[in-house]
Amino acid sequence: NTLLGVSVQGVTPNITELTNLKIAYGRGLTSTDDNFRRNVCVIGQDLVDELFPTTGALGNELRIGQDRYTVVGVAESRGSLFGASQDGFVQIPLGTFTRVFGSRSRSLAILAKAKDTENMSLDEVEEQVRVAIRIRRKTIGTSEEDDFSVVTAKSIQAFSASLTGIVGTIVFPLTAIALFVGGIVVMNMMLASVTERTRE
Repeated sequence: NTLLGVSVQGVTPNITELTNLKIAYGRGLTSTDDNFRRNVCVIGQDLVDELFPTTGALGNELRIGQDRYTVVGVAESRGSLFGASQDGFVQIPLGTFTRVFGSRSRSLAILAKAKDTENMSLDEVEEQVRVAIRIRRKTIGTSEEDDFSVVTAKSIQAFSASLTGIVGTIVFPLTAIALFVGGIVVMNMMLASVTERTRE
């Protein structure tokens, strides 16, 4: 079977801590996998259902491009978000990803989690992450604008709220128009019926 639209992610071993990703069976990726750039992977439930419905995924291989990867772990299902499944992914060690795809050929996402959540606000954490990235890119202390964005849970909630508002703004007028058109159709049918009876 061939699957399209699968998210191939190069990740570090601590991905399970940062995203609360849980392994249903098998194991997660390790530092050894990353250091030796092994062709191993953790897959989401969608791939299990499509590629290994009867045989089981662990120990089997799948192919990404020209390379084969051994499935060492299967993640617990995470359901859907905004109607899209979150289980259609393959995670391979970051070292393997850069060896196969190159370091600059794909988009990069860095996940950060605060160690001290009680004494720091979300805004402070966001600013520390922004400064750390600017230091890494050697743009700190310059007037150069950020060529990256920091996305937090708060910004995702704000986006979700605005999206809900937009959908509500669009759906209400459409519903009103549909009811209006439906009313005209019913009225015409009744009028035709009355006219026909009158003629009879």
